[in-house]
Amino acid sequence: MSTLQQFLLYNLLPGLVAGALAWVAVLGGIELLRIRHGSLRFCLLGFPLVKSTFVVLGVGMVLPWPREVFGAWYANALPLRAVLPAYLAITVVALTGRALLVRRARGLALRDTLSAEENSPRLVRALDRVMAAYESQEARLIGVCQYAPIPGRPELLITRRPLHSPLVVTAGRPTIVFPERLVHDLTDKELQGAIAHEVAHLCLRRHTICSTENVKAIVAVNPMAALMAAQLHREEEKACDDMATVALGDPETYAEMLLKSYRFATHDAVPVFGQLQYVPQLLGIKPILSERIERLLDRRKAEPSLRLQYLAASCLSVALWLVFFTDFL
Repeated sequence: MSTLQQFLLYNLLPGLVAGALAWVAVLGGIELLRIRHGSLRFCLLGFPLVKSTFVVLGVGMVLPWPREVFGAWYANALPLRAVLPAYLAITVVALTGRALLVRRARGLALRDTLSAEENSPRLVRALDRVMAAYESQEARLIGVCQYAPIPGRPELLITRRPLHSPLVVTAGRPTIVFPERLVHDLTDKELQGAIAHEVAHLCLRRHTICSTENVKAIVAVNPMAALMAAQLHREEEKACDDMATVALGDPETYAEMLLKSYRFATHDAVPVFGQLQYVPQLLGIKPILSERIERLLDRRKAEPSLRLQYLAASCLSVALWLVFFTDFL
């Protein structure tokens, strides 16, 4: 058996199995403990990626028990010292290539834009109110595991091109590109909700580990990331909904904004930047909004308090560690 075959059979395959089992365990725990807060769910979904990466690197078994089932895989796996050099080399190449693509995408995304300061006073006022709201609610937001305040005010641009949704550009200076037509479709409060959502993306993406943008960057070195990317993107959108509604309140108006944005995105949609499909996160692509709207409007029903959800997430984290990582001790 060649080294490559050994790696595929005893490192990569067990890594995918380990990640899939951890994924099922996380989803089951989230539903069982009724963890509804988007940022907590998003953070917990990092466990399958971590577990999968360790097993691919030859560190730890798929499950520490029963050892007779998974021990043979682990015994035949290439050890860390044999895998790590090639793994790091592939990672460097993948991240370098992606950085070049993102730089090109940024240039195309910002092409033909105008400063909102000079061309859209309503949008500027909305951003001012949103930044003030985030600052006033920072004590509540800071407890959300993925929240990290952005340093300073993001650059705000508008575009007259037929863009189907706002763009959040995180490469370089944090920037929000807003379609001018959408500004006219939203009321002042709805416009604040839209801006608050995009600012939440900027806050969320400051985290190196639990960010959809960064997860997609490691697909080349961890196929589990590709399997989970779509769900992680949906959870990121929900986490941003949570941050925006905590900062602004009024989830009903926020839900109306999402509905109008969805109608805007699907009316006469033009695949602008279609050539940038390799970095869809820069284009602000949103999942189907019906689930998010229903989630916002159902919050008045019986739901665990945020404090109880933090406690449940902590307990689930400990349980996942005991089940999947005790063989490291």
